[in-house]
Amino acid sequence: MRQRILRSQVSALGVPAGVLVSAMVMGRNGIDLPFTVQDEFSRAGLAHALAASGFQVSLLISMILALTRRLSGRAGWILGSAIVLAYVGLTGLQPAVLRAAIMGLAALYALTSDRKIRPIASLLVAATLLLLWNPLWIWNLGFQFSFIATLGLLLTAQPLSDRLDWLPTSIASTAAVSIAAYLWTLPLQLYVFGTVSPYSILINILATPLIIVVSIGGMINALVALGSPAIGTLTAKLLFLPTHALLQLVSQVDRLPGNIYAIGAASAVQVVILYLLWAGLSWRFSQDFSQEKQPAPNLLWATAALSLSLVALPAWYDRAHLTQISVLATAGMPVVVVQMPGRVVLINSGSETEVRYTVQPFLRQAGINQIDRAIGLDDRSTWDKLRETNAIETLYQVGRAIDAQLLGVEQNADD
Repeated sequence: MRQRILRSQVSALGVPAGVLVSAMVMGRNGIDLPFTVQDEFSRAGLAHALAASGFQVSLLISMILALTRRLSGRAGWILGSAIVLAYVGLTGLQPAVLRAAIMGLAALYALTSDRKIRPIASLLVAATLLLLWNPLWIWNLGFQFSFIATLGLLLTAQPLSDRLDWLPTSIASTAAVSIAAYLWTLPLQLYVFGTVSPYSILINILATPLIIVVSIGGMINALVALGSPAIGTLTAKLLFLPTHALLQLVSQVDRLPGNIYAIGAASAVQVVILYLLWAGLSWRFSQDFSQEKQPAPNLLWATAALSLSLVALPAWYDRAHLTQISVLATAGMPVVVVQMPGRVVLINSGSETEVRYTVQPFLRQAGINQIDRAIGLDDRSTWDKLRETNAIETLYQVGRAIDAQLLGVEQNADD
């Protein structure tokens, strides 16, 4: 079924647009999305858009409620549950989708039976059930990001939306969701990847309407393609403009200077303190608004300053005092990273695969954004790949000169 949908959408939209639509609807499992697209979305802070997640399930629940509003509560619940479970099966039982499905089914039952539900309790029940089913999912990044982002939305989105009441309602709610999701996933992102995406909030606000259109359109088209691949291919062409607009938006943001910045991996203690600060601030804001009091701006600025200091000061101290030589595990010639106060030297870059999966992750974890001196012992194409995320001030190529125009900086050659 997944391959039938994928073939229909790729036939209509080509690569990478058709593959992107399929990944957004069904998840990336078994879908060969080009690495360049994955990297661009990741650097822009839109990696969540490339996988079936709670966002898609929430859109599906909204469509179900719109379609079943004239049905009885029981009929709407049965039909809605069948659709959600079918979608979960189509995505391949991914933890983030399962979490959203459990919460979505609970919300659907409450709405169709005129009952109330406690969202945070629903989230905890969903997490407990999933971990009882597979305890190893606690280490799954998709599960972690899905859980913490949802918790952040439940705690912070509404107070932020109330704070942004000077904006039009639709813009305020979109901005509040983007800011809340970014703030609550940031500590975990720093712990795992050691990077921040400065344009993430803005790009999420701009991209959300396109993601909604592509996701809903892709779901409807997937259903059509299952019935008739020919009609599915024809109707998928309606997604050409929004899909290419999304790709173009992400591509333009990826070209902006400083689109991703490596701070260095945060410690577990830093992450816990940041989450305690976020939770305390969210609770205070919700209390103030429930009592119709204006939140104190000094508290917001003090929390922001404390959070920034907690992340930036340890990173600055390490760069100013650390002296370390790291030899990275590579299949061929070793890659050596020399860190000295105020200077970083990289010897060899490795193959393109090693750059992607070994060198770049190490540099991000170490908070290295610029390489002051690089000594090339291999093909220069891998240096071009490395320069997508790390500026290289001076490159020395052993055995031959470097094309300075290609590298975009004044280079030296050394034999």
